[in-house]
Amino acid sequence: GATTYNWTLPAGTIVNSGLGTNSINITLGAAFVSGTLSVSSGNTCGNSSVRSVTLLSIPSTPTSISGPINGVCNASTQVYTCTVSTSGATSYDWTVPAGSVINSGLGTSSINVTLPASYTSGTVTVKAVNACGSSTARSITVRSVPATPGTITGSASNLCSGGTLAYSIVAVAGTTGYSWTPAAGCTIQTNTGTAITMLIPAGFISGTLSVTANNGCGSSTAKTLALVGKPATPAAITGSVSVCPSAIGVVYSTTSIAGLTYNWTKPTSVTIASGQGTASVTVNWGTVAGSMGVSATNTCGTSSSVSKSVAIAACRTGSDGEEMAEEINVQSAGLEVYPNPGRGEYQLRLTGSRSSGMLYIYNMQGKQVLSQLVESQTMETKLDLQNQPSGTYLVRFQSDTFRKDIKIVKE
Repeated sequence: GATTYNWTLPAGTIVNSGLGTNSINITLGAAFVSGTLSVSSGNTCGNSSVRSVTLLSIPSTPTSISGPINGVCNASTQVYTCTVSTSGATSYDWTVPAGSVINSGLGTSSINVTLPASYTSGTVTVKAVNACGSSTARSITVRSVPATPGTITGSASNLCSGGTLAYSIVAVAGTTGYSWTPAAGCTIQTNTGTAITMLIPAGFISGTLSVTANNGCGSSTAKTLALVGKPATPAAITGSVSVCPSAIGVVYSTTSIAGLTYNWTKPTSVTIASGQGTASVTVNWGTVAGSMGVSATNTCGTSSSVSKSVAIAACRTGSDGEEMAEEINVQSAGLEVYPNPGRGEYQLRLTGSRSSGMLYIYNMQGKQVLSQLVESQTMETKLDLQNQPSGTYLVRFQSDTFRKDIKIVKE
C-alpha cells in the first residue's frame, strides 16, 4: 500500500539516487563516524512508523573481556576473549603486559598469552578493527599478587593507656587471606581476616601495625599504620581572628579528648584568665597582635602544636571609656545599667537603632560570670549578680554591628 518512502539520513550524507523510492544510493560525508539511517512508508492516508538502522564507520567498542584478572601468577598461560559479535569488526588488535608473549589468536577475538616470569600486574587491552579504523579500547587490569590493602582504620595516637583496640581494612579483590603484623610489644587477640583486635600494653610509646593481602601467587605490598602513645596534634583552634586592643573575655578552644591536658601558649601581653590545661581558654588580650597555640599532653608525651594568628582590630574608645568597632556611630545607640552601684539586681536598657545581640558580664579577672540573649532593640533586661561577690564587673553588649561596654559596681 505504499506510494512513497521518506528517508532520514546522517548529517553530511548525499543522496545520489532513489529518493522517495524503497531503495536509495548515498555517499557518506568525509568525516562520518556513525549515524542513523531511518525510513517510513507513506500513501495518501499518512505515514507508517519509522524503521531505523545505525551505521558505523569504525567498529563499536568491545563490550567486555573475559578471562582471569586476579591470582594470575607470573609465567602462567591464560586465555582472554572479547565480545565475538562486536559490530563491524573484521579483526582485533590486542595489547598485553610488557614481557608477555601471545602464543595464538593474534588478530582474532580470543588470544592465548603467557605472562613474564617477573610479572606482578598489568593491563590487557583490545580494539575492534575494520577497513575504516579501530574502535576505542576495552581494558582490564590483570594482577598476580593482590593489590595493596587500603587504609587501616583504628586509633593511631593517644595509646599511652593501652587496652584492646580494633583495626580493619576493606576487603581486597583476588585475595585468599591476610597477614597482620602487630606493633612491637602488642598482641593480636582476634583475627577475622579484614579485621583484628590488638592488645596494646600500658605505657606504649610507638610502633607500626602492618597487613598484607595474600593469594596463591604471593603477597601484596604491606599497608602500615604508625601508632604512637602520645596524643595527635589538636584540632584547629576556634575563636576570633581579630580583637580590639585590651579586649577581655576572649575565648579560644579546640576539640576536647578525654584523658588529655591542653597546653596553651600566647603572646607575652596576653593573660589567660581561665581554662589553662583544658580544651578552652578565656584570655584578656594585650595591645599587639600574635598567635594562640595549643598542644596536648598525656603521660607518654606532648603532641605537636597547632596555632591561630590573631590581629588587632581598628577600634576606638567612646566617651565613657569602652571600646567600639570603628564603624559604630556612637551617637545612635545607648546602653544603660542601673542602679550603679547596686546590690546585685540591675536593669539594662538598650536604646537606638540596633539589632538584638548577646550580653556578657565579666569579673575583673576576665572570667565570664553571666551571658544572656537580648532580643529587643529597646527593652529592659534584668541582670542578677546576687550570687557574685562584691566588686567591679564589666557588662558587654555585642551584636553583629555594635559593641558597648559599661563597668558596674556591686556593693
